Amino acid sequence: MLKNSQKWLEINPQAPEAKGIRQVKAIFPEIEEALMLWVLKALENDVDISNQVLHEKAIMFASLYRIENFKGSNGWIGRFKKRHNLSCYLKQEEAASAPLEKLDEFREELQDLICGYSLDDVFNYDETGLYWKIEPKRTIFNKPVSGRKQSKNQVTILLCSNATSTEKLKPAFIHKYKNPHPLKNLPKSSLPVEYYWNVKA
Repeated sequence: MLKNSQKWLEINPQAPEAKGIRQVKAIFPEIEEALMLWVLKALENDVDISNQVLHEKAIMFASLYRIENFKGSNGWIGRFKKRHNLSCYLKQEEAASAPLEKLDEFREELQDLICGYSLDDVFNYDETGLYWKIEPKRTIFNKPVSGRKQSKNQVTILLCSNATSTEKLKPAFIHKYKNPHPLKNLPKSSLPVEYYWNVKA
């Protein structure tokens, strides 16, 4: 952004092309940045995104940053989408092959940000959902078996490592409940993960 500062200063704020420029300062910048990075990665991997998904991810990042006064209201989600020029579109078959033009620009900006750091100090995180009650799709039986509705119970796991894999942070584990029955009398500090909870996780 700094190397392009003159370009931004020369833009007429009343011009139509200026409408997509973010002008409102985010109230929760840590959550805002983390959520937008997740959105870009999700788009790159052709992951469907809804308002509910944005809400859940925002709440998750608030928990990770220990921000207790963040609600992730519909209003906040709406303003987040407006600040980043995000809209809901009806999926079309042809749209899947359309290039995501902003990703290349984002990659270049990211390279500019990390070029001055040692790879030992550059970290990347990824998350995955573990559906711990899901049943296998196949089973051994003596006749055709009708399928059952799969359980949606899941936990979210966050993994983080530096670029050289010489340092791996303690995994983050996000459950729906603060004290699930199997962990009722177990100190959270004794777990091999950083334990977080959120009713909408």
